Amino acid sequence: MRPDKKLLDELLTRSGGRCPVCATPIPPFSVSHIIPQSLGGSSDIENLTLVCPNCNAVLGASELHFVEYLTSLLSANPNFSQIEQEGIIPGTRYRADIKAIEDTPHGKRVLAIECKRFSVISGPQVYSTLKHLLRHQIGAIETKSILAFPGRASPEVISKFSEHSIEVWDIDQIASLFGKQIEESDDPYFKSIFSATRSRASQQERFIADLKSCNSGVQQWSDYQKLVGRILEHLFCPTLRAPLTENSDHTKTNRRDFIFPNYAPDGFWHFLRTRYAADYIVVDAKNGKKRVTKTNVLQVANYLKPHGTGMFGIILCRIGADRGAETTIREQWLLHNKLVLILTDIDLENMLLASAAAGDPTTIISERIQQFRLSI
Repeated sequence: MRPDKKLLDELLTRSGGRCPVCATPIPPFSVSHIIPQSLGGSSDIENLTLVCPNCNAVLGASELHFVEYLTSLLSANPNFSQIEQEGIIPGTRYRADIKAIEDTPHGKRVLAIECKRFSVISGPQVYSTLKHLLRHQIGAIETKSILAFPGRASPEVISKFSEHSIEVWDIDQIASLFGKQIEESDDPYFKSIFSATRSRASQQERFIADLKSCNSGVQQWSDYQKLVGRILEHLFCPTLRAPLTENSDHTKTNRRDFIFPNYAPDGFWHFLRTRYAADYIVVDAKNGKKRVTKTNVLQVANYLKPHGTGMFGIILCRIGADRGAETTIREQWLLHNKLVLILTDIDLENMLLASAAAGDPTTIISERIQQFRLSI
């Protein structure tokens, strides 16, 4: 849609001149509906935002779009033939998103390619996707299962699928296999996503390497705290404001590592403001060798107040919560409407992988909230 100048000026002011998804300066920009019109979203200003052209394409890109794009890459590559969408997997009654024959140095192999629109694959996605692919393998005759998606997978996830003879084509593997075809493709969205994959990933890979090299324990607690702060600021600022560090309340007894002011006008962080009164995102980093305890949870919960920071906090830790902490988290939510979320290094890594693939790292946080709420 073409907004009039008054509406455009208001949207530009509200966005702060940056894309709310990836923080790229705008213009150029596209006008996007927060709730899609196909789902009943209006064109009122409350349901509109300005995003950069790439993010606008992301918001509109579907799984079918990715299937079509990967099909075009396979068709243009001389190593692949007999490419068929929705092809029957030999020996089964199941259909693959794409079936193809690949010429390899060791002969031909039949590929059954399952396409997903993930920017990162983690947690429940790993197990549900693995279960789905294993079901399709039953009775399959000399067929290689492939999971393809335009995002990133950690080495641990790739290894998990490899244990079951499933090959993973993530954004890096696809860029490697089809470099020439991507360069010659005329799809502006996926061409830009795959062409920029290595340069975009470099900073995220450095953060992941720093996480893995930072030892748990008291001696490196300051290093871990600073690293967590840098990662979160890199991922989420803007849209969140730069963090206030080691801030205490008026009693001086409750001190938290990071407080991120949250003035987001739309998107995920705006949802947290409206649903959990999260005008500030409270974060604690715990570098202990053991699991987070009840005491750690209460320290964060005591800082959360409806007329103060709000009712949402995050604890970043190395290996998760113990049983006492899990019980306390549930009590704080059920009795006081305070939501304390436990995230680990794996979650941080997955957020960085999502960002590296031009995806939305907040999906990892939203998945953890969903898991917790559905467990109540």
